Amino acid sequence: MTLEATFNLTPRESHYYEADGNKAFITVYGAHFWPRYYEEYEGSFEGQYKIDQIMFSHYHVADSTKDYTKWANTVLAPHIELHYDLTDLGEDKELSLVFGFRAWSEARLLVFSRNEKIGEAKLLPGDSQFMIEVECLDAMEIFFIHVNNEDTRYGGNWFFKGITGFVV
Repeated sequence: MTLEATFNLTPRESHYYEADGNKAFITVYGAHFWPRYYEEYEGSFEGQYKIDQIMFSHYHVADSTKDYTKWANTVLAPHIELHYDLTDLGEDKELSLVFGFRAWSEARLLVFSRNEKIGEAKLLPGDSQFMIEVECLDAMEIFFIHVNNEDTRYGGNWFFKGITGFVV
């Protein structure tokens, strides 16, 4: 038996809607675009659009010591917001989220809801995804915040590829 994705969100396909209780979308803040140095350069706006990925730069990172349950801290940080409401899919189910990325260098994400820190992920070159399990299908927002690497003010360079949700 193959597990079917409930939704698959990418930078170009950022919205999923079946009904008010079966929807999800992403919003991206703080993405970085470099000039189009040559025809196939992935860091440019055209390059990122072509490969359906959004770049986050090592120069523009948030402070990993801040409390991102506070909106005033989150709104200024480079991050990806996932909003979902999957209540129509039943009770006693969980949501597994697969976060897709491609790292040019080591990077770090903090994962928060409005109420608590959910986790942390290191994005390493060669890896392509990590998974988070959420126990609730109720309407929720999850923030994936691009923060500095440990012991430095800088982060890594990486591309956001998308988020796939599986209700199990």
